[in-house]
Amino acid sequence: MTTYVLVHGAWHGAWCWDKVVPLLEKAGHKAVAPDLPGHGADKTPIAQVTLQAYADSVCRSLEAQPEPVVLVGHSMGGIVISQAAEQRPEKIRTLVYLCAFLLRDGETLLQVAQADADALVLPNLVQAEDGSWAAVREEALQDVFYGGCSDEDVARIEDAPPYPAAFLWMVDITDEKHPQPISTFQVEDMPSEPQPRMTGCHQPCEKVTGTEIPVAWFAYGLRIIDISRPHALKEVAYYLPDVPQGSERVQSNDVTVDDRGLIYLLDRVRGLHILERT
Repeated sequence: MTTYVLVHGAWHGAWCWDKVVPLLEKAGHKAVAPDLPGHGADKTPIAQVTLQAYADSVCRSLEAQPEPVVLVGHSMGGIVISQAAEQRPEKIRTLVYLCAFLLRDGETLLQVAQADADALVLPNLVQAEDGSWAAVREEALQDVFYGGCSDEDVARIEDAPPYPAAFLWMVDITDEKHPQPISTFQVEDMPSEPQPRMTGCHQPCEKVTGTEIPVAWFAYGLRIIDISRPHALKEVAYYLPDVPQGSERVQSNDVTVDDRGLIYLLDRVRGLHILERT
């Protein structure tokens, strides 16, 4: 029998190993999947969450095992298991980096991540104003993390903690291999504190017919954004549907326009609205 200690990545918890643990146990092994500080069921305050705190937490899991373990790190968990291995090498039989960061001495996770032009995480980050934390835009979670997962698995992130409401980016793609963000827009009355999932910006209209872009803004309905001044985006019109019976808020999910200028706004709960800009 082998003991596996499974370390999750950023924005996840021990829950992401729920389908792996039974498979290891069925094969006759022992599997331990801890929540890192500030993740999953662990309620460590953000101000106390550090790489050292992560490593110390893993080391406590290692010390609880009677024999050296196979220590597995996924994604950001790679830097955690590297640090834990420095602290408790005698407790580790094998290190496994599962799609994980394996850094050279002196490198940082951010430096390596920024060198990956095809990665989806950094372009979809939303940061706190004070820089104390960052989250991935709720609308991008499936593409960023769960592209190969079933809808049932993706639905599990409904239990994730609130995120800052997503906003609109204006990006200069003159050099398509190196897009440059130049401005952002958020609905004026959007609260600054974290919001429930499916609150903020979701889907700009993919058919561009001028400088006014209709945008499906989830709980804030339809927003029409003027991009004629790319560095100073401005809302010029909006439409907020009535809340459907049995729902707590609207869920404007998608938007398009036709050749006549009619706007088609799709709500996940209510259905289709056909609108005209006047």
